[in-house]
Amino acid sequence: MLYLDSAATTRPRPEVVELVAEFLRSPAGNPSSVHPAGMLKRKQLQEAREQLALLLGVPLEGVTFTSGGTESINLAIKGVLFNRGKIKGQLVTSPLEHKAVTETASWFESLGGKVEWVRIDPKTGQVDQNHLSELVGPQTGLVSIQQVNSETGIIQDLPGVAKIIKTKNPACWFHVDGVQGFGKLPLALRETGIDLYSISGHKIGGLTGAGALIQTQRIALEAQLSGGGQEGGRRAGTENLVSILALAKAAQLTFSERLANGSQVENWGRTFIAALSNELPVQLAGSDAVRSPYLFTLLFDKILGEVLLHHLAQKGIYLSQGSACQARSKQLSPSLKALGLKDEQIRSSLRISLAPAELTHSPIEVAQQFIEVIKKLG
Repeated sequence: MLYLDSAATTRPRPEVVELVAEFLRSPAGNPSSVHPAGMLKRKQLQEAREQLALLLGVPLEGVTFTSGGTESINLAIKGVLFNRGKIKGQLVTSPLEHKAVTETASWFESLGGKVEWVRIDPKTGQVDQNHLSELVGPQTGLVSIQQVNSETGIIQDLPGVAKIIKTKNPACWFHVDGVQGFGKLPLALRETGIDLYSISGHKIGGLTGAGALIQTQRIALEAQLSGGGQEGGRRAGTENLVSILALAKAAQLTFSERLANGSQVENWGRTFIAALSNELPVQLAGSDAVRSPYLFTLLFDKILGEVLLHHLAQKGIYLSQGSACQARSKQLSPSLKALGLKDEQIRSSLRISLAPAELTHSPIEVAQQFIEVIKKLG
């Protein structure tokens, strides 16, 4: 088996598995309880918060644990723009965003909120900064732009975007969906001008069920869950402590290995694409763009991506046709459409996403298996 779908989820790291096993053998305790068992769990929760705060250069109160990237994104957008039943400004975002952003934007519009969609440069996949400058004004409450696109791997110019936002409206908050970039790409949140940053544990070798919304400064967020007032009143509900500890552990390891991991996946991907291109008419979506080495989308000539996906799966090679949250949708990828690709090109696409732990086969060997399948189909 070869797993090339790590943008969807990753295998828990061995160190995380060991941590989880130890946690599950330990005595029960709720972090909100005042007895010694509860106090121990609260200490563990605080240590996880400290670890993330240190890695990201934010204050302790700037780490709000959630159930994952989607909840973090919802908390950022809804928490800023819909406060105490009232709309608190307009939203500016892009058609490239994950469904957690675009569907939340649609929800906001259904309440009467105003959403502005910034144009994308089809050659580079970048937010059109001139258009962004036109859209951001005194009425803008939040701008939400992704760090890395979950289908093409295109990296947005976040410093450039932040500069425009803060120049046009210093009171406007800047949220970044960092789910595909967290721990993999260098990013200084405060220096870049990012106010809110959403992350997820299971994308970096942690567990599902834990993410965080990171704040670089104090922002009045409307809680989306009512209850016991956990997470400083920003997110009610007993914390999923084991997954939070796994997130913190995976983050520590991922940050410490960032340079080595980045080099490994970049070399593997480059060699794989070159080997394919030597034998087949294959295109790289966003080839002129600045991209993350961890994921990319290939366009195959006159072959349906869905058909190729199933034939590769029969050989034990697992990948996807886009983001996991988009997989069951019949709508063609907005991210690929934004690059100016034709419908037939989009239907011929496959996404390949890498994690160092899964690269157990030679890229040339894997490319050869692709070539054999495609030539049979052709």
